[in-house]
Amino acid sequence: MAQTLAQALDQATRWAKAGALEDAVRGYRALMQQYGPRADVLTNLGLTLHKLGRHDEAVHALRNALHLQPDLIEACLNLGLVLLAQRRFEEAGQAFTQALQLNPGHPGAHDGLGLVAQHQGYLLRARGHFEDALQRDPQHLQSLVNMAGNLHEGMQTEAGLAILERLMDQPDGRKHASNYLMTLQYSDRHDAAQLHQKACELMAHMSQDTELKAPDMTAASGLPASLAEPLPRRPGRLRVGLVSADLRAHPVGWFLKGVLPRLAQHLSLIAFANQYEHDPVTQELQAAVERWVCIAGYSDEQVLQIIRGQQVDVLIDLSGHTAGHRLQVFARRAAPVQLSWLGYFATTGLTQMDYILLDSEHAPPGSHQYFSEKVAWIEPIRMCFSPPTYAPAVQPPPCLDNGLITFGSFNNTGKITPTTIALWAAVLRAVPESRLHLKWKNLIEPALKKDLRQQFARQGVSPSRLILFGASSHPAMLEEYGDIDIALDTFPFSGGTTTCEALWMGVPVVTLRGDRPVARQSAAMLRAIGLADLAADDSDSFVEICKRLASDREQLSDMRQHMRTRMQDSSLFDPDKFTQAFLRCLHGLVAADA
Repeated sequence: MAQTLAQALDQATRWAKAGALEDAVRGYRALMQQYGPRADVLTNLGLTLHKLGRHDEAVHALRNALHLQPDLIEACLNLGLVLLAQRRFEEAGQAFTQALQLNPGHPGAHDGLGLVAQHQGYLLRARGHFEDALQRDPQHLQSLVNMAGNLHEGMQTEAGLAILERLMDQPDGRKHASNYLMTLQYSDRHDAAQLHQKACELMAHMSQDTELKAPDMTAASGLPASLAEPLPRRPGRLRVGLVSADLRAHPVGWFLKGVLPRLAQHLSLIAFANQYEHDPVTQELQAAVERWVCIAGYSDEQVLQIIRGQQVDVLIDLSGHTAGHRLQVFARRAAPVQLSWLGYFATTGLTQMDYILLDSEHAPPGSHQYFSEKVAWIEPIRMCFSPPTYAPAVQPPPCLDNGLITFGSFNNTGKITPTTIALWAAVLRAVPESRLHLKWKNLIEPALKKDLRQQFARQGVSPSRLILFGASSHPAMLEEYGDIDIALDTFPFSGGTTTCEALWMGVPVVTLRGDRPVARQSAAMLRAIGLADLAADDSDSFVEICKRLASDREQLSDMRQHMRTRMQDSSLFDPDKFTQAFLRCLHGLVAADA
């Protein structure tokens, strides 16, 4: 019996909700072939194409929807989100403004304008839009989440956490539990025991939901045959799956690109990429693995079928609670051995995650109590960095020319906690006439810069001693390390890629160890390159290390000159050494679980 228009639309929409996105696209297009172009169908088609990463097609569909029905606010909002994903900020703002003109009280339109402003680095302007959205709907979930993120980036992490914590008690709030757990890692008011307890509590429901639920895909074609066929077995090789949304120019990509080709000489690697982005780093990673499977847009049930179909021996999560994770799949036991590595630095809280791979600096003996997983150590360090090929040459320390010590940090402003400001201010007071050079995309907003300067003034540091810059291209940012003598780390969320890049540009980094892995990652990197004496165990020692470095300009110059050689000889930058350590650890875990 032929379907009615309403039945056909309902079927395509159910496919889209079940993760059968390609089937949904075919359904929407078949519907328009039969009934002609319709604004509501084009709006749904545009949103589905957006989820598939086909942004240009999505924009075309949504613009056609608005051509047919200019007052369709859903099409305006969806168009704004797609344009925002393409970083077409001006056009996205126009789409959200059009939605606001259609309905001045629509919280989604105000929320969209806030997202545009925040992506451009204007935090306080964005905050005003989020406040407008919440005035119209105090329970607008997405605006609450966006406001929490805005406060965090604006150095008000605890206020952002308070919003997220309240969401955990709401029916749909638990879907933002990972956002909450990730933000907790930045807090200087929660200790390691509390972080572990929160992760286990919030992930308990996920760990209990282990039944495979058949997705509602009536009459859908299901998974492509290519995803159902496992790779032929290669005798003597473990089959290892990597699950990540960050196989690109991202910290995970930078730490993988030197290692993956070497691991591929010993393991059968399958990448399960929860992403549509493809850049030069993606191409390198894709070339290193035996099979690349795009799982973006598929439901958790479908991804579970895909991974089980590939018959992997070990499944590695490279996301933890960061954006784009697929922890639901791990919670349903997709592989015999499951472990967390690289993209996250704390417990996932999942009982089905068997191991977390760390080193003895990130997780010193006795810290196993803070993990729901068993801790496995890769020594001497859990990661291996590949520096950008376009990094400029190292410059001499600027103090040799200007006579002043310039401290600096290019870390995310979300890492700048009250403890961090107090620590940095103590250093500036201890080294007279020194300056602090900070750089992040949000430091283009006058009001935010004024607030930061006032926080230092309350610590007895003249605002004139702060040098604040916004974002630039990556090569230009690396060049700017030539203006810094000594890098100061953040606390408790220390630098990762930022620390590696500072060191690669010859700039020594001073860090303060904390009680969680993310508060010790710079310390682990410094230990790996033979500079463990730059990691302090308390605030007074941090200040003393900075004073010592600042007073010995000959040492600063010598460190600068020889830093790259020091790093190239270390396990942090030697992919061959790291690969052997990783393989020893992995084979040991598999043997233990046999």
